[in-house]
Amino acid sequence: MNQSETAVLAYWGEHRDQLRQSETQRALLTNYLLVIAAALSALVVQQRFAAETLPLSVLITLVGVYGAVSVAKYHERAEYHLTQARALTRVLTDCPAPGLMETSKPGRNTSDARTEEVPG
Repeated sequence: MNQSETAVLAYWGEHRDQLRQSETQRALLTNYLLVIAAALSALVVQQRFAAETLPLSVLITLVGVYGAVSVAKYHERAEYHLTQARALTRVLTDCPAPGLMETSKPGRNTSDARTEEVPG
């Protein structure tokens, strides 16, 4: 593998790591916000939906809006890294390593392979 292929492969790995990190952060934030919203909802229900719990209901709504915006941003970042990784994958498959070119073609020449007939 030459130096440019090694650099492309390293760049591809970095984008895949960033994609994985964005998805992990998105999942973690979603779980935290679900726990917070569930706890606030339980508090509102425990107080029997009294008028004093209206600020908590507004807070639940704000947590939901914050979560939606944040998760959309994480999704945008993950899509960017996935797009970049796919583009780098195309670059790597367009110029494969010398040993891989022969084995990656579906119609490769198999004249050197030995075929044995199974007695029937």
